[in-house]
Amino acid sequence: MRPSQRSVRLSRKVITAVRADRGKRSRNLLAKSLILLSLTAITVAAFLHGSVYESTVEEGDIWQRKTLMAPFDFAIYKSEDSLRAEQDRVRFTTEPVFQHNPQAWVRMDENLEATLRQLDEIFEAYRTWRLNQAQARMLRAGGQEADVQDLEELARQDSLRYFELRDKALVRLAEEEWLHLSEDYVRRNPDLPDTTRQFLEGRPLYEEILTRVFELASERNEYGVLSIPQDSVYTEEIIIRNVNASTYATVRKSTRFGLNQAYDAIQDELTEEFGPDVRTIPTMFAQAIFVPSLEYEYGATVRRWQEARRNIAPTRGMVAQGTDIVREGQLITAAIAQIITSLQRERLGREGPQLLWGQITGQAMLALSCFMIFFLYLFMARRMIFDDNAKVLMFALLFAGIVGLFGLAIRIDPDLMYAVPVVIVSVLLTVIFDSRIGLLGTLALALVGGLVLGYNLEYTLATLAGGTLAVFSVRDVRNRGQFFLCAGFAFAGYTLALVASWLFLQGAISQLWSQLLMAAISSFLIIMAYPLLWVLERSFGVTTDLRLLELSDTNRPILKEMALKAPGTFSHSLQVASLAEAAATAIGANGLLTRVGALYHDIGKMAKPEYFVENQRSGVNPHDSLEPHASAAIISSHVTEGIAIARRERLPLVVRNFIPTHHGSTRIEYFYRKALRESEDSDSVDEGAFRYPGPRPRTRETAILMLTDSVEAASRSLDEPTQEHLETLVDAIFDARLRSGQLEDTPLTFRDLRWIRSTLLRHLSGIYHLRVKYPGQQKT
Repeated sequence: MRPSQRSVRLSRKVITAVRADRGKRSRNLLAKSLILLSLTAITVAAFLHGSVYESTVEEGDIWQRKTLMAPFDFAIYKSEDSLRAEQDRVRFTTEPVFQHNPQAWVRMDENLEATLRQLDEIFEAYRTWRLNQAQARMLRAGGQEADVQDLEELARQDSLRYFELRDKALVRLAEEEWLHLSEDYVRRNPDLPDTTRQFLEGRPLYEEILTRVFELASERNEYGVLSIPQDSVYTEEIIIRNVNASTYATVRKSTRFGLNQAYDAIQDELTEEFGPDVRTIPTMFAQAIFVPSLEYEYGATVRRWQEARRNIAPTRGMVAQGTDIVREGQLITAAIAQIITSLQRERLGREGPQLLWGQITGQAMLALSCFMIFFLYLFMARRMIFDDNAKVLMFALLFAGIVGLFGLAIRIDPDLMYAVPVVIVSVLLTVIFDSRIGLLGTLALALVGGLVLGYNLEYTLATLAGGTLAVFSVRDVRNRGQFFLCAGFAFAGYTLALVASWLFLQGAISQLWSQLLMAAISSFLIIMAYPLLWVLERSFGVTTDLRLLELSDTNRPILKEMALKAPGTFSHSLQVASLAEAAATAIGANGLLTRVGALYHDIGKMAKPEYFVENQRSGVNPHDSLEPHASAAIISSHVTEGIAIARRERLPLVVRNFIPTHHGSTRIEYFYRKALRESEDSDSVDEGAFRYPGPRPRTRETAILMLTDSVEAASRSLDEPTQEHLETLVDAIFDARLRSGQLEDTPLTFRDLRWIRSTLLRHLSGIYHLRVKYPGQQKT
């Protein structure tokens, strides 16, 4: 192929790659834009607007702006609470409607007849029951046992019929009342063969009482009896209409009986007439037969209530144009706050949707400004995090959750805003990323919360103070107990800001206590950050220091398995982990992450441990019987095997990245040179077959592991590990990695390399320091 053709193909590949990269960037930008717009929309929804008229001030605040004058004449609207209370009072001031019932006496006659028939059957069943019982006793006494069983069976059937009729009766009496009336009935029947009882003459007691109840009920109905208790009528007067609804009459409630009054009057009069033994029988009889002459008209009464509610004016008084509504520095009272709310409502009515859309647009721009502080910081200072759409989505979900709680709290009670756990987000962002991101996230949410609460600077400062101390307390979290300490720090920050604001503004002490209580709840909820960390780690692939601490435990099953199968590799990994952590700490990199990555970087060697020199104890090297290409393939396979094991063990991605990058794309030098020696034609040796698959390191931590791994492995081969030999070895390895371009994709500087070099030399010198020879000890 001619050079020109190769150039054309190369250009096409470059153009295709550039276009693909541009397309990917465009998609990422679109995704981030949608996430940010969705977050802004949720924030706008959290504001009070629309049918709720936000005054941006509360009772007890100080008016910080210029004097507000009425721009036009407008009515003062009643507050929703006062209007609702006034509407509720309608029920107590609007007369209820009753309808005269001319059929009351007819229905009472029918009820009286039905009740008498039922009672006659009931007491007759009782009489026959008692009669059969008495005859059975007489036969048994006379020795006539043959007919006793038949009579007892008849008595049993009569008793069942007696109780069955009682259960179906219109009258509901207590057991002792039924017994009292039943005994009275049988004592008036001379055919009962019972010589011990006293006979009574006249009508049975139940007939006497029922007749008197009917008479008294009829008298009350002539006077007028309401179908509901009188005390359930709240007005002094009632409205009575006739059947055809053509005429109405308004009368005083006290001139008519209530249903409960009628029952009580009948009970009192008949108790006096028949004695206390009648108990509640008159009332029960009255309830069975009584039909009130004045029926309550619920529908008509409700319609009167509704009409009265519609006639209630929603306003009280007017404010003339040019009138001072509130002056600068004036205390906001409930009346002033309501006037400001009325002004905004009037503006909304006059200007229509334009004012509402203007309000929504302004809220959206303010919310976007607050969040842009955070996301622009990520774009400029944490570009790798900003480019990760999953992490951006995680930020948005955390912010949206808090903003949603803002919207809920502001609609219930403004003081509940202090209970919204903003500090949880502060802690989560700090533990997952760093304290700067935690502080910027706290600032964004504190500003948004202050805006939602109506430009409330006190809330913003208190939240920022609590969140800042929370970030300070978990900036280097190492155990779960720090979350409880963090809660104390957060509450201290809230307390400092709220008490300072109370002293400065001379507010009410009750409001201060309420806010402190809500802040205590918010601070206590920090303990929920630990389970939320577990959810975020698994959902978004983030790895926290707490997770790394768990992975650094050498008692984990995978590390114990490596110590068993490949003890030399395990010892090498421990040594490299100690050296790499020290080097990372020296340049300000993540020492814990570097240590964990070093512990797991060679787990792939467990597949074939005998092919790696550190695990060969018998002196037998299996590579002696293999071709260089085969040996190189086995050596390089520990990278792919390690990745497979790491995925099986569900190691985080940031830890798995150390496995393929700790050798990068370096050459397996020993077997490559062996292949060159054994080959007659050096050009026939494929150098690519003797290289690790890569990729090259891209972070400071993975680059440090590459350098440390090579230095530690090479230092073991030194016969005399003197300071001079160690320096020569370290310099050679560093130069080789630089010349081969293995560090080109990392952010390491030459200054970092000097610090790494000096740290490794210092620690290696400590490991291989010269020991004093004791007398009789042979030189080694």
